Amino acid sequence: MKFINITFLFLFFANAYSSVSLSEPEKQLIISCEENVDTVKKIYDPVKSSQCLEELDKNDTALLIKFKQYDEYRALSLFSRLNAIYDAADLYDKTDKPYYLRTGLVVMLEKARPCVLCELQLGPSPEKMFPWVEKYKKEKIDLTKRSVLSWEILPEELKKVFSEYSFDNAKWTDLPISKREENFVKIIEDKYQKIMPKEGQKFDPKNLEAAKAISPYLDKDKREALKKAVEDMASSVSSSSSPVSAKDVKSMEAVKKELSDNPSDAFMLLGRAFDNSSQSGNFYQTPFDAGTGASSSISLTEEEAKKISPALQKAIFKEIENTDIGKDAIAFSKTEHGKLNFIVRDLKSPTTRGMFTPSKVEVSINKSYVEAAMQKLGITKEQVISGDEEAMSKIARYVSPTFIHEYEGHQKQYAWCKQNGLPWNYYIGMETEAFSKGYLYLLQKQKAEKEAGNSNYISQADESNVKMAKILKTEGYKGIEKNILYYEVQSFRGKAASNYSTYEAILRELEERAKASSQDAKAERERDAQRPNGFKTADLIKFRDSFMPYQWYGKVIKKTEEEKKYFEDNLKKLEA
Repeated sequence: MKFINITFLFLFFANAYSSVSLSEPEKQLIISCEENVDTVKKIYDPVKSSQCLEELDKNDTALLIKFKQYDEYRALSLFSRLNAIYDAADLYDKTDKPYYLRTGLVVMLEKARPCVLCELQLGPSPEKMFPWVEKYKKEKIDLTKRSVLSWEILPEELKKVFSEYSFDNAKWTDLPISKREENFVKIIEDKYQKIMPKEGQKFDPKNLEAAKAISPYLDKDKREALKKAVEDMASSVSSSSSPVSAKDVKSMEAVKKELSDNPSDAFMLLGRAFDNSSQSGNFYQTPFDAGTGASSSISLTEEEAKKISPALQKAIFKEIENTDIGKDAIAFSKTEHGKLNFIVRDLKSPTTRGMFTPSKVEVSINKSYVEAAMQKLGITKEQVISGDEEAMSKIARYVSPTFIHEYEGHQKQYAWCKQNGLPWNYYIGMETEAFSKGYLYLLQKQKAEKEAGNSNYISQADESNVKMAKILKTEGYKGIEKNILYYEVQSFRGKAASNYSTYEAILRELEERAKASSQDAKAERERDAQRPNGFKTADLIKFRDSFMPYQWYGKVIKKTEEEKKYFEDNLKKLEA
């Protein structure tokens, strides 16, 4: 018991004294940075935040480490807030599409644990961000209001529909963004079902206003059905002797016009919630992947997929061996953390091509992606099951960029974390690197095959990969960074903000418990015994010791710079 008390006392006094001193310029820099993220002054200037981070990041984060030794709580608070502001500004700089902006804001204001922007009083209600957007991203304030489905921008006729479901400005504004989207979809669908006539009945003219209100948000089939119902009603009215008000005639014409027009920007307001983003203008069909291809008439069972995995792995290694990245992957497979656990399996998503699972250290290729490859390449199920080498070679050619993405990309990232004693902190930059490796491999393979006399190689590859490889070739690493639209995944800066804020909370909680223990050790032990697993003091100490936010941050910054240089050098080699 004395040991626990000594540990508590150490935790309590760890931040109380420091032999480290800051120079006057360092103090002034830190004070100016703290003023920028002060919750009373509420300046929150993203340019200043970027400048502060640039200074703190210099020389392997030397000033950050020094400030941490000087006053760790201040360092953690400052760093989490600077990163959060930087992250928010970066999101605004990256997109002008409502769906993507909304998805990114949901991550920052709802999914991030903790929500550092909320600590800065910029959330969780997105309306709290409006003054900041007005000040620093003024050109995107209207986009913001549309993206977060602000009550302010909803058409009056739509507000009237929503009021039937007990919503007004106050109740709507209280909802987080994700709940607004959820209710928006439900209300539009429910109202559509209510106003559509039952079989054998005609459309009721009293529903014309509601039809006009919801029509911009319906998918193509529902718009067509509603249009037909209104036209049928209009035809029956025109052939009837029943008097029809001028207002109804005007409403009918307005609704018919609305339903005849192409979906407006309002239709895109909810993006994939309605149209699967077919009009998003983004190369990827979903934020996660480009999809596995057209639905295939070929279907492998789970057992069959598992059975062909060793043969496909062998074919992939043979396919990639004449490229630099392929050679790296093969060499990696012979290392401790590079042991390859490869399987073809159903990933339960038609839009996911492959997956790396850290908990299993497993690389998977989606069964549906293999099936799509077979369909496109004219390969039969019998050929695959029998282990036909030519068939396997063709499939390997098609899926090998995805294999490189998952194995040479993600599993190597996992190995890097293990080798550096760091936790697996998944962030969007890891996808940028993995995708870039897959596309660089494709460019290297194309060159190697061309030199070997196979000028038709690229026609045998996945077209979507070919398109993105061209972007890497012409725009470099930044081009891929710009096109990997995983807005539902935290950025490096967003992850850093959450990590530093979490770490600060852990330290403060441990300090409070240390104080309580120093006053009454027995009572604190009894309280600790009642805490659920994961929240006991021993758990928090273990979590604190494994978290390593400073080491992770500094090493990732250095690794990212090395990655950019790696791709720059290898793209130059392709031109030689």
